[in-house]
Amino acid sequence: MWIRTVFMLGLVALLSGCATLDRDECLAADWYLLGFSDAAAGHGAQRIDDHRSACAEHGVIPILDDYLVGHEQGKRKFCTWEKGYSIGRNGDGLNPICDGDLKYDFQSGYDAGRGVYRQALEVTAQERALEQLREDRRQARLDIIDKENQLLADGLDRNQRYNLLREIDTLDDRLDEYEDQIPQRKRQLEEERRYLQLLEQEARASR
Repeated sequence: MWIRTVFMLGLVALLSGCATLDRDECLAADWYLLGFSDAAAGHGAQRIDDHRSACAEHGVIPILDDYLVGHEQGKRKFCTWEKGYSIGRNGDGLNPICDGDLKYDFQSGYDAGRGVYRQALEVTAQERALEQLREDRRQARLDIIDKENQLLADGLDRNQRYNLLREIDTLDDRLDEYEDQIPQRKRQLEEERRYLQLLEQEARASR
């Protein structure tokens, strides 16, 4: 029994990235184990159609009953709260293979993970907004320096100097706005980060 379990877990890793079977795999297939492995990797029972197509040219016909029994057992390995949370937290779509009595825990984990994922996106958006404000502030300071240097140039008439002074005033006002907005954005970002931590803590507590 222990050897069979180890073999099942090995097949999970082996087949999770494979869409078909080669000749040797078709000839040596244990259809119960293949069904288990496919389900444990999140594949629906229709996955057997891929195996049927791959093995047809080698004269091998899948044993459907064995595959379906194995698949039903493999679903119990996949359809857990932890797996649902991981999928939701990564922002992936809800896997439809978890049904019946397996659906509740998986769905609960997925919903919790999805909530954390959405909040993580909000944190990222706030971080980018704060970084943009800082960049805008930096650029405004550079523009003011540039305009002030232009004022020192020879040959400027009165209108040119007046326009430069107005541009500097406008940049100063804009800079003041950035100086006000940045602390506000930082506070908002910290609030979003705290909320993300709270959601993660609540998710762990609900397992």
